[in-house]
Amino acid sequence: MNICNDKRSGESGSVLMVALVIGGILGITLASYLMLMQHQNSMVVRGQAWNHALALAEAGVEDAMAQINRSFGTNNSRGGINGWSGSSSGPASLTRTLSGGSYSVSISSGMPVITSTGRVAVANSSKFIERQVRVFCRPKPAFEAAMVAKKDIVFSGNNVEVDSYDSLDPNHSTTNGMWNRATRKAGGDVASTEGFISVGNAEVKGKLYTGPINANQYLVGPSGSVGDLTWNGPGVQPGWYFNDFNQDFTPLDEPYPTAVPPPSGVGATNWLLTGGEYKYDGNFSANSGKIIYVSGAVTVYVTGGFSMKGKIVIGPGASLKLYVGGASTTLNEVNTSGNAKSFQYFGLPTNKGISWSGNDTYVGTVYAPQASMKLGGGGSSDLGFQGSCVVEALAMNGHFKFHFDEALRKGTFSGYVVSLWKEE
Repeated sequence: MNICNDKRSGESGSVLMVALVIGGILGITLASYLMLMQHQNSMVVRGQAWNHALALAEAGVEDAMAQINRSFGTNNSRGGINGWSGSSSGPASLTRTLSGGSYSVSISSGMPVITSTGRVAVANSSKFIERQVRVFCRPKPAFEAAMVAKKDIVFSGNNVEVDSYDSLDPNHSTTNGMWNRATRKAGGDVASTEGFISVGNAEVKGKLYTGPINANQYLVGPSGSVGDLTWNGPGVQPGWYFNDFNQDFTPLDEPYPTAVPPPSGVGATNWLLTGGEYKYDGNFSANSGKIIYVSGAVTVYVTGGFSMKGKIVIGPGASLKLYVGGASTTLNEVNTSGNAKSFQYFGLPTNKGISWSGNDTYVGTVYAPQASMKLGGGGSSDLGFQGSCVVEALAMNGHFKFHFDEALRKGTFSGYVVSLWKEE
């Protein structure tokens, strides 16, 4: 009996086996591709959540910075307002829920340390991603230059000079902490964040600054100069102009709602202030020959305008902080036996104009970010200003000498700025 093998049946089995193998390979490949796509999609979703969590943490930092810089100074209340909980001077905390997530932020007591955590839910998952940012702050000096204005600064007239000294350094001041030409410094910096600086024919021993939006908006006259003590011009010494200046013109709050009125003096003395806080309601005006005498640590708040055509005399070891809420202020002579910190003028947002002229030296500071200030008035006599000013606009005319006390950078602070930023 003869048996015949069917070759076609074997060949069909081989083809089926090859097809099954190829199909298996294709299936594995497809499954691997789908798993890869799923993993890639998960990574994209997680990356988006990761970035969003950091953005929320940064939003918490901005919220905290706005809270501690609500008004001028470094003694702002931290808790109990704008949704923040906590004590007025101790630690404060806040949690806000926003679109796509939330942030929790806290402010430590003492020198502020801000800790902010952003929290975001991962899409199509029950998991959350958290990112934390820790920010360390430092006080920002209110007076970082001789004169700072938001808008225009204009020097006119002859013999206008700007330079600096340091009342805390005996090598760059007199024995009682005053300016001395023999030891002066080239720190008389002039800055405007939005306006035009007209140097004219003034001699500025210091740097010239504008902000980025008013870059190169300055003009120096044919006899004007800006530079080091050895620079005689004309023009700006190379490397002494910058266009990266930044300044927060933080408005002032009312210092206090109530206080006793200033006590009257005797004879020519209009007020005799020995110490403490005082409030004068309405406009104050004193004619030539009148005196305000200060013998202690004094704060005076005048709700109206202030016109002092006489003298403000600050005794040895005494100090005066003068807050003015009225539209205009006129000062004639401000004498002091101390340094520029001895007299501090503060203009509230309603204080729009300040003028000073006299035949003596003004030693003090001016912080009035919504006011236009006029210094001098022509004539042949030299007028002097030792200290610093932060105003909306400044015009200086006549034989005027402006001396910046560099020690002010270590004194009055306007708020806090970031000194160290750590993502954790």
